[in-house]
Order: sequence, then structure tokens, then C-alpha cells
Amino acid sequence: MVEDALKALRRSEMILSYCRLGAFVLATAGFICWRDNLALAVLPVLVGILLFLLARHHHRRRLKQVSIHERLLTILGESGIRLGGHLEVVRPRTRPAGTPTGLSPQEVEDLDLFAEPVGLYDLLNRTSTALGAGRLASTLCTPLVDRDAILHRQAAVAWLRDRPDQRQLLMAAAAGLRGQDAHLDLFRETVRDAKPLPPLIAHPLVRAWSLVLLMAGLVVVSMAPGKWLVVLLTIGLLNAPLLLRVNRDLLRRIRPWLRLDEVTRCLALLAESASSILPDEGQLGAMRNAFQKAGIRPALPALAGRIPYLFLGYSGMLHTLINALTLWDFHWITALERSYLTHRDAILGAVEALVELEVVLSLSTFSWEQPGTCMPSIRTDGRVLRIEGGRHPLIAPEEVVPNDLDLELPMRVWIITGSNMSGKSTYLRMVGVCSLLAQIGCAVPAEAMALTPSVLLTDLRVRDDLGRHESYFLAEVRQVKRILDHSRAGGALVGLVDEPFRGTNSEERLAAATAVIEALISGSGFFLVATHDRQVTSLADETVVANQHFQETLNEDTLSFDFKIQSGAATVRNAIKVLRVEGYPTEVVESAERIVRELEKEDRCLDPDP
Repeated sequence: MVEDALKALRRSEMILSYCRLGAFVLATAGFICWRDNLALAVLPVLVGILLFLLARHHHRRRLKQVSIHERLLTILGESGIRLGGHLEVVRPRTRPAGTPTGLSPQEVEDLDLFAEPVGLYDLLNRTSTALGAGRLASTLCTPLVDRDAILHRQAAVAWLRDRPDQRQLLMAAAAGLRGQDAHLDLFRETVRDAKPLPPLIAHPLVRAWSLVLLMAGLVVVSMAPGKWLVVLLTIGLLNAPLLLRVNRDLLRRIRPWLRLDEVTRCLALLAESASSILPDEGQLGAMRNAFQKAGIRPALPALAGRIPYLFLGYSGMLHTLINALTLWDFHWITALERSYLTHRDAILGAVEALVELEVVLSLSTFSWEQPGTCMPSIRTDGRVLRIEGGRHPLIAPEEVVPNDLDLELPMRVWIITGSNMSGKSTYLRMVGVCSLLAQIGCAVPAEAMALTPSVLLTDLRVRDDLGRHESYFLAEVRQVKRILDHSRAGGALVGLVDEPFRGTNSEERLAAATAVIEALISGSGFFLVATHDRQVTSLADETVVANQHFQETLNEDTLSFDFKIQSGAATVRNAIKVLRVEGYPTEVVESAERIVRELEKEDRCLDPDP
């Protein structure tokens, strides 16, 4: 459908371009044929000029439509790649430099926000500008804790998600700014830092002088055609003092706009599209209002329409001649000033609205492309964290296994046990990612979700830091302490901990993990703690703390997992089974099994009533 419309528009555009050429030829031919009789030349010249202006107007409109449809095809192609939740990167994946973050680097890494080769940011990113990409990264790293702020963004995301045609048209309009980041920055700086023109340039009498002088010259030429060269020289000499006095200032003011033609036209087109598509209410209504203020004729449209006239006279010697005769630069820089100084706040507001709109477009597109998403219920009437059929979006749809979570006061802590590779770590990351998406106002990959806005803290992936002289164990100790301190301080908190204190010996690991979980139980917040230490499961009381587990099925030569969380503590281990399945020497496996039996026997002797 879009391709057929684009072909028709291209044919129409070509016809209109020939009409422009024909009208220009008509005007030129009329002047040449009757140049000795101005009375006869006036009619074909005027008809040719009128036809040229009419064809030019319709040709520009058709070019705009062609451009929109070309970009729309690009947007549809990108959505086609990602539709169904496929893990494909369709926009540049480099994390914008200097992104402000509300999350610590620990959560950013634990939740794979900017992971290689595909991170959560890559799944969300559908921006067309570096400004939009930076704001999206900042949004992703800054979960909201205010219920009203979350609901306002949810409403904006849901409105665009449920209207794919309008959303894609807006994305197509914004796509015109791709590759224009340096020019967009220059546009903002030029408008923001612009100073009023000096009186000598902007004074109406100066421009009136140039027009009167030019008209007088034309009258003289019509009465004495042989004197045209003398007339031109006289006009140039009379205008020269003005030009010499302000030429440097004029060039400094004009030069940036010669690079801003395309970006200004794209902003004007986006303002026009957003003003006609976005609703009047909510966050999108505020954006629509900003675009409407900048989209009025004297603002962005006038600016976009006037910039090309700078090029007409800005071509070497031709520019010098035209400027000397008409004070061309005086007229058009004054016209530009009426747009970008009078409507400065509105134009800069449109750029800010563009940045916010790109964020909401990205979130809504993710919500539409992902299969089976929902808008979470944001609760403040009691602390809750509930997920039904939650999925991790960085796992391919054909491989992901949905899981549930149900924490509501007084139940606050789940101790999750299970063997290696059974899904504990992935489950924790799924809960973290869904919580984060919910608190930035996005839909989540789940059948249903309800949560109380909370601080999100994780200890899922810890590394040593030689630069800070931190060992693996010390780094982990500090991460766990951060969670413990927040819990003791009170307030809404979600803490995710995977294998606490794995960097030390088993006795001290068990002791430290048990003590920390006991402290978390006495503090505040919801906590998921995954561990291999089955002794920790004794803390469960099924009122505040519950045991959950993942399990596997062992065949003769293989291990299989269903990756579904289940009630209760794990009762089996598989580390030595994995050694056998992976082909370790028989004597190694048998020796390991013997040592395990001896250790279990010692434990029973030390604790006769486990």
C-alpha cells in the first residue's frame, strides 16, 4: 500500500517538475521574443511567473509527501524486523556518552541495559536523533517512584501503542533528522544564543531605501534602455557604504543558517504532523501544545521557508551583484530574525518536545512489537510485587519460559534454591527488568503485573576492580551492604541477590548469607535471594519468608530443565551429574561422589537432628 502510494507520488512529482521547467521557459521565451517591446513581453512573462510559482508550490508539497512515504517505508521495515519480539538491533546501539543515571553501574550491568550484542536499550531504541537517544538512555536508567508520573507516561505510551498508523507517521517525520545531529545541535545553539540585529541592519528605512532605489533604477532603464550599466553602477555605489559597514556582521549571522536548511524543514514538518496527530490531554497534549506554538506560520514554517532565499544570492560574484543592487542580505536576515527571535521560546520548546516524543515513541513501539505485553497496575494502597507469566525480553520468544511472582505484605522474602543452570539467575533478571520497565512507564512482557514503585537494587553480577583495589569478595560485600543499608532505612525497596558471598569459603558464606537474610527480614522491602546453600531454607516461615525452587530431570546422559519456579526448597543437586554428562573421567566423578557422601555423613554426625 505505502509502496504503491510512493510510486504514484513520484510520478506526480516528476510531472510537476516538468511543469516548473515549462513555466520558466515560457517566461524566458516571452522576454527574449519581445524584449524590444516591454508592453508585449509583460503578458507571457507574468503568465510564466504565475505558472512557475503555482507549479513550485505544488511541487514542494509533493516532495514533502514523497519524503514522508520514503521514511515511512524505512520505519515499517524496521518494525517488520522486530515484530514478534525478535532480538534484532535496528538503530545504532552505542550508549550515548555522559548519560545521567538514577541506577548505579551495578544495576545497569546486572540487568543488561547496554549489554553486548543486544541489551534492553537496543530493544527500546527507535530514536532518530542523538538527543532522543540520550534522553531514552537516561529514562531507562532513571526509574520513576512517583505514581502519577508513571501513570502519565503509561497513558502516553498506551495511546501511541494502540494507534500504530499515527505512531509510524510521527516516527517517519522524526526520521528526517537522522544523520542531522550536528546540525540539530547547531540549530539549538543558533536560536538560543541569537542576539538582536544592529539598528543599521534592521531599520525599516534602510530596507525601504533599497527598494526605492531599485524601483527608480528600473524606471530609468525602461525610459533609457542603453543606460542600464550606468544605472547598475550608480545603485551599487550608493549601497556600498552600508554593505561595507555591516558586511562582516551579516556574514557571521547568515553563515550558520546556510547549514540549517534541511534540519529546519524537518522540524517544521514534525511540528505540523505532531500538531495534527497528538491528542489534547496528558503528556502527549503538552507535547502537542509545544509543537503547535512552534508550528504557527511566523515561527518554524516561516523560518524554513525563508532560509532557501539566502542561497539565491549566496553564490560568489552573483551574490555580490544581487546584494549590491537590492541589499538582499539585509532583507532576508531581518525576515529570519522575525521568526527565530520573536518565537525563540516556542522553537526551543519544539526541540525539547521532539526529545520527549522520541522517548515515548520508542517505549510505545517496544510495547507494540513485543508479544503479550501488559500495562502494569501501579499500587500505593499497600506494598505489592506481583507478576503473572513474566518473560525476559532478551530471551528469544520461542525459547523463553514465563514465570510468576507473588510478594505482598506480610510475605516479603523468597529464598530460591535449585541446581546449576536451572534458571535462578534468569528469573531474578526477569523480575528486575519487568520492575524497571514498569517504573519507566512502559508495557512489560507479562500477562499481568502489579507493583508499588520502589527503589531497585541488585547484586547479580559482581567483578573485582583492580583500579579501586577491590577483590571479588570485597566488591560483593559492598554491594550487599548497600542493599542492607537501604532495607534498614525503611521505604519501598526491591532487592535481588544471586548467590550471596560466593567469593569465600562455604562455612563463612553460609554464616554471612544467613545473617544478612535475617537482617533483611527484620528490615523493609521485598527480596529475592537465590542460593545453593540449602541450610538457608530453614529461615522460611511461610508468612514472611517462603522457599521456592527450580528443578531438573536427569536422564542417563542428559539433564533437562523446565525453568519453572515451584513452591518449596530444592531437594536435589546436579553439579557432579553435570561432570558425568560432560564426559569427565570416571575416576574423577566417582571420587567426587565419594567425597560428597563423606561430607554428608560428617554433617549428620555434627547435627543428629537436622
